[in-house]
Amino acid sequence: MPRKNSRLRMTVKINYIDKYQKVDLTKHVVERARFRRDDLKGLSENKVRSKIIHEINHSKLVGIHNKEEHRTFNGYIYVIKREKYKLVAVTMLLSEKRREMGKLNNKCIA
Repeated sequence: MPRKNSRLRMTVKINYIDKYQKVDLTKHVVERARFRRDDLKGLSENKVRSKIIHEINHSKLVGIHNKEEHRTFNGYIYVIKREKYKLVAVTMLLSEKRREMGKLNNKCIA
């Protein structure tokens, strides 16, 4: 007989992106990433794009809002739209923790 306070264990499958799925980046995503991240400032356009695509491929699904996926990787939140057989990154946001880190370092991050 189970106890009254026993909890049911549920396994939640985190939605990872198929590594063979094509990821497109808008110009806005690249601009936001360069503006908000110091580690991308000196890199070429192709290096920035490949780094962002790598992060999107290894990100975890946080939620879906208005048919847009919000995915997180190391405190960076990418807003993704799914179109048939490809993903389109619309914008990049910062998590609360990353925003606080920017305030502590006296950086203005929009």
